[in-house]
Amino acid sequence: MNHQQITIVGRVGEKYDTKFTKDGQPVQGWSMAVTEKWKDNEETTWFRVVAFKRTAEVARDYVEKGQLLLVVGRIKVNEWTDNDGNKRKDWQVICDRLQLGTKAKPRGTQGTLEGKMSEAEVESDGKPKTKAEGWEPTDDDVPFSLVALIPLLGFFL
Repeated sequence: MNHQQITIVGRVGEKYDTKFTKDGQPVQGWSMAVTEKWKDNEETTWFRVVAFKRTAEVARDYVEKGQLLLVVGRIKVNEWTDNDGNKRKDWQVICDRLQLGTKAKPRGTQGTLEGKMSEAEVESDGKPKTKAEGWEPTDDDVPFSLVALIPLLGFFL
């Protein structure tokens, strides 16, 4: 059995318009910036994220530009040929789980909750999830947690 999973913690860049599948299911997309900092350097990687069904509804209603998010999903590669006959590819993260964090604070204000994730988490099937005890990532955290790996340990044993 094969398995792939990506977990990213970052800030929302642009939120795209909600679209709908042929059978009426909502599809919500957004871009996410993940910035890694070390010593005097930093590097930002941008991800395109797409959510479906209930997760798309939550993203449409609650996700805002600049907001901290934790996204768990999988990578999907799209391939096509453009109008000039060139083969093209792009990558996107299909969001299976979404955890909402703090919203961007206005410039010049200070907040004590910066970087904290909310208690609410939603899976793509619409079932609520709860945050693992004691795990509240900040902007300086590695974008994954050993707590998230515990369910996988049983899979490999």
